[in-house]
Amino acid sequence: MDSHLGERLDEFSFISYLADRIKAKSINVVSGIGDDTAVIDLGLEDYLLFTCDCQIGNIHYMPGKISPFDVGRKLVAVNVSDICAMGGIPRWALIGLNIPKGTDFSFLKEFYDGLLAELEKFDVTLIGGNCSGTVKDTVFDMFLVGLVPKDQLVLRKGSQPGDALVVTGYLGLSRALLELLLKSEQLPENMVKQEADELVERFFVPKIRVSTGRVLAENGIARAMIDISDGLLQDTFHLCENSKVDVEIDIEKIPVHPVCEQIAKSMGCDPLEWALTGGEDYELLFSVSPDKVAILKDKARECNITYTVIGRFRSGEGRVYLKKGNSTQLIADREKIGWMHF
Repeated sequence: MDSHLGERLDEFSFISYLADRIKAKSINVVSGIGDDTAVIDLGLEDYLLFTCDCQIGNIHYMPGKISPFDVGRKLVAVNVSDICAMGGIPRWALIGLNIPKGTDFSFLKEFYDGLLAELEKFDVTLIGGNCSGTVKDTVFDMFLVGLVPKDQLVLRKGSQPGDALVVTGYLGLSRALLELLLKSEQLPENMVKQEADELVERFFVPKIRVSTGRVLAENGIARAMIDISDGLLQDTFHLCENSKVDVEIDIEKIPVHPVCEQIAKSMGCDPLEWALTGGEDYELLFSVSPDKVAILKDKARECNITYTVIGRFRSGEGRVYLKKGNSTQLIADREKIGWMHF
């Protein structure tokens, strides 16, 4: 009898269960369950990268709050981000279209307008898919294939004691804008309309760091990498668990987005908490060995990459610590630190 029978498994426990049960037997599988994408070696110059992600009405987006055009764009963006986190280049896509009976053609047309525009931006070709009906909510699912040169592949595992933990950009903006949408409040009064429009678009369609991922991979800067979709702390756990190391994050160095600061404080909330646990920032989180820090600085200056060193890896077994001043706290309850799907 299966030892898990009758257990309530959370998302990550269930993935771990599947990984243990479904061992990839093919010699072509370089990396299977447990990374941002699967990695396949067919004896070509590049590895093939395979990923899939979805957008479900009332789960991943709020119908009526976001246009079908932007739903199409976001579906592409979240899938491309997984390829990006492997240092790869997105190339071919298939889509599963699952819609309730009676859906207007205009809705689907606008959705595909956005989807195709975003695919074109990343030079990705739509090559097929499937259509089906649903009882209630709309479900858009994408399967994306990418490429990465074999000597440039970056996995979630690979971090070593002494490595720096680095994040691109700023954190917390997505969570802040979500809170605004949920509470139907206005953006801060001192924000001009153009800036406000850009921020809302950033929430609906996240900026994906494809070129940055390529720079990190091409120059051997990132030893291990992941995109921040479930929240900084949750995704840091993935890096630690895969590499069997601990990490200490200096919370005073977390790059909180200035607008997150504004919105959180106006609502009486903690902007740092939003930056640590909010999710859907889609920034890159990666480890850098001490001998690559100088190269990171040079390439960041050359390619206009914003990054922050927020922590340090050390020997351990997959734990995450938060440091503030001279005090250090172990993060023990993972269900409270970021997004979990079930």
